[in-house]
Amino acid sequence: MSWQLRATEVALRTVRRLRPSGSPELMQARIEKARAKPAPAGPPSRVARHLDVTSRESDGVVVYDVAPRGTQPAKHVCYLHGGSYTFEITPVHWRFISEMARATPAGFTVPIYELAPEAGADRTVAAMADLVEDLLEERGSGNVTLMGDSAGGGMALAVAQQLRDRGRQPSRIVLISPWLDVSLSEPAAMEIEPRDVMLSVAGLRYCGGLYAGGLDPKDPRVSPLFGKMTGLAPIDLFIGTHDVLYADVPPIVAAAERDGATLRVHEGPRLPHDFPILPIPEGRPARDAIVELVRGSLQPAREET
Repeated sequence: MSWQLRATEVALRTVRRLRPSGSPELMQARIEKARAKPAPAGPPSRVARHLDVTSRESDGVVVYDVAPRGTQPAKHVCYLHGGSYTFEITPVHWRFISEMARATPAGFTVPIYELAPEAGADRTVAAMADLVEDLLEERGSGNVTLMGDSAGGGMALAVAQQLRDRGRQPSRIVLISPWLDVSLSEPAAMEIEPRDVMLSVAGLRYCGGLYAGGLDPKDPRVSPLFGKMTGLAPIDLFIGTHDVLYADVPPIVAAAERDGATLRVHEGPRLPHDFPILPIPEGRPARDAIVELVRGSLQPAREET
């Protein structure tokens, strides 16, 4: 274990102790505090040192487009950020996006989608599917990767399922620690929770209920684990084994096998939630693999790795 990972885990445990989210009441208080004093959603100023950054609106949603300075990259990524569907994009996300954009090199489209409970899965997934469909039309489906982490990873798979029903798909799908079942119904989640330094099952279930709104939690727009996997682009899924969301890996693998989907799982033994986007050496192999996936030089496979 690197000192960076040790320090990160200590910091995450400290944050979790100071800002607990182990019950609906505590999570509700965190959400209310975040709404009372919203954090900036745009990229930190350091991102613009190496990237061209522009913003626009798409059906009322603010969208940031970033790309290596002075370039018109052939490859493009639509990135959906995590945050339990209830919290805004963070500087950690922007650092990862900046690193990936420069390394690939590729353009990144980053929508600042509406959060729950103000907006739910019915509205948000449709809006993101519209955005990605426009991107596929503009850039060409063979050049676009759909990517997301945590809640954004779950949303990315739900968006891909919606696009499939419209007869469209990106070139590939990259899911980082995706939240595939908002109810965390797999018993393994509770078994993993003591080893997870970031997430709590009860807190996630509360946020998942807010995101579901009036929909059944098993509606594929809310929990894409329960959607059909047929006709999807190749999927690469990155996840640590000390992540409560790892509980959904066996069922999503089974669903992919059932429906003939192309899925490869990249496991991080004893690594935490969202480890590929954290600034730790243990995440470097995953980041390198993601770079090659976006470039198109790493081909997807059906078997787990």
